Amino acid sequence: MNGIDPVYKKVIGIAKEAGNAIMSIYNKEYVIEKKKDNSLVTAADLAANTIIVAGLKNISTYPILSEEIKDTSERLSHEFVWIVDPLDGTSDFIKKNGEFSVMIGLVQNNTPIFGVSYEPVTQKSYYAQKGVGAFVLEPETDPRKLHVSSISNITQMTVISSRSHPEKDSFAKKLGITKQILSGGIGVKIGKMTEKKADIYYNTSPHTSIWDTCAPHCIIEEAGGKMTDLSGNPLVYNTKETKNMHGVLATNGIIHDHVSQE
Repeated sequence: MNGIDPVYKKVIGIAKEAGNAIMSIYNKEYVIEKKKDNSLVTAADLAANTIIVAGLKNISTYPILSEEIKDTSERLSHEFVWIVDPLDGTSDFIKKNGEFSVMIGLVQNNTPIFGVSYEPVTQKSYYAQKGVGAFVLEPETDPRKLHVSSISNITQMTVISSRSHPEKDSFAKKLGITKQILSGGIGVKIGKMTEKKADIYYNTSPHTSIWDTCAPHCIIEEAGGKMTDLSGNPLVYNTKETKNMHGVLATNGIIHDHVSQE
């Protein structure tokens, strides 16, 4: 599988298994609950989390930070940490629009070195290993190497925004961008960017978490793009603070420095 480490191939399989569990619940009735931070959680989130945590514990001793399990400070002293979002795009899962994914990332010294985003409805796996590249694997096909767009004219770019909370267009207008597409979770958005369907994603709020960006971060950067906070500073992982307090900016890399200075 394109020079990907055998351990990571197993992780891609774990993500698919979690995706199968999600799909077994997708068209059934289920309870929707609100967590303390007002984010939504369903039986699908929890079922996927159980599978991922068990699977990762079977192949490594690295600590696991997941959206759906209680965090501990023990992980902070480790070089390697798994960072997991069992169901990225819970609101999209609830709306049944298909735009959600299972995301598993691995960080080394606070930097993502592997990521997989598996979309259960399309059965597409976007994955990347640092220094090896980014790939997409679809049913009945061979893996295909990914690379972001090469558009350098900002006014010709397409911004990708959330269906659940489209960004105010003042930022895009300031850049001269008029083309916009809407999509589900961050994993799905970054997947579309690596397939040249969009060029810029930004989130100005302090509400995204490191499990939202860890796997996609590795994927887009190995596809030739770039992901930082809104000011162009590196996103840092396996920190005590799990929120991306200064927003998120992902681009095809060519105009990243210019956009981050706006």
